[in-house]
Amino acid sequence: MTKASRKRPENGKAVERMLEMMSLLPRAPAWISTAQVHERLKGLGYEVDRRTVVRDLNKLSVRFGFERRGEAEVDGKRTAPSYAWRWPAKCSGIGAPAMTEIEALTLTMVREHLDTLLPPMVTEALEPQFARAEERLRKSPAAKGSGLRNWASSVRVVQPTQPLLRPHVKHVVRDVIYLALASRSQFTGWYRPRGAERAKEMLFNPLGLVMRGQVTYLVASTWEYDDVRLYPLHRFERAVGEDGPRREPPGFDLQKYLAEQNGLGFATGRGNIKLRLLFRDHAGDHLLETPLSEDQVVCDAADGRLEVVATVPETSQLVWWLLGFGEYVEVREPKHLREMLRDSAERTTAQYASH
Repeated sequence: MTKASRKRPENGKAVERMLEMMSLLPRAPAWISTAQVHERLKGLGYEVDRRTVVRDLNKLSVRFGFERRGEAEVDGKRTAPSYAWRWPAKCSGIGAPAMTEIEALTLTMVREHLDTLLPPMVTEALEPQFARAEERLRKSPAAKGSGLRNWASSVRVVQPTQPLLRPHVKHVVRDVIYLALASRSQFTGWYRPRGAERAKEMLFNPLGLVMRGQVTYLVASTWEYDDVRLYPLHRFERAVGEDGPRREPPGFDLQKYLAEQNGLGFATGRGNIKLRLLFRDHAGDHLLETPLSEDQVVCDAADGRLEVVATVPETSQLVWWLLGFGEYVEVREPKHLREMLRDSAERTTAQYASH
């Protein structure tokens, strides 16, 4: 074996190491220190000293144009310079940075948590990037504090209610609706309200999408009307795109609309109410840390129960929440809400007493 052939594997390893180094550098305004690059390379299995890292990065910066800051350390010892590195904010072509761990993690989380809210053409276009992101995280160092490989599997979003399965939405219907929303155009939909035997054909003006639990709602008006309503996507049986631009109600704003709907708590129309509750057996203790409102007041009642007073919107969600406490909460005010829960309790008792 010749001398040249013996060096090829080592030279190939050096090229691979340099490519990894360049992929570790963030885009401006962020920086990464030489020490951080060195530690991450070690986590990837590259045995190289810090001075070699500095030498290689200096050479590469001349060729590829990434930036360096800092000065050589002056402490009387033979040590590597203390530099930080990054790619310029605007760079393209061969000099552009490869996908970083942070970018890879972001794409992974986008696919997991935002897939149902992104237009299909976006998720399809991102598929190659999603695959690159998985590969990038797979190659990230697994050593303590050195990488983000396991982050996506270490965090979860849970619902504070009874878990429900997501309703089935026809993909061909979803694609038409998402495209119409993205292009601000109308579509014809065959929508079947709950309890109806057949779907009704309507011309929709899509104005937004809202996810509530496992259900995705289309916010839309129909025909030439200004009334804005919510339409669960799983109740659409068919949808066909139209060429005409959507008709927007004057002054419509999705954020304002949701605020008026109390975050889809399904308002009763009475507005805000002064709520006075009495909790027993620590059922309301969590409100000490997560208040119902900014003006919430909590104190101990004379009988040992916890009294909570707060101003809140009256919604169906509030009623469901109170009913969930059963005997562990008493509504004292307002009077009409107290009577509503009392009547509900009486009907429940009668229902169970009849069998």
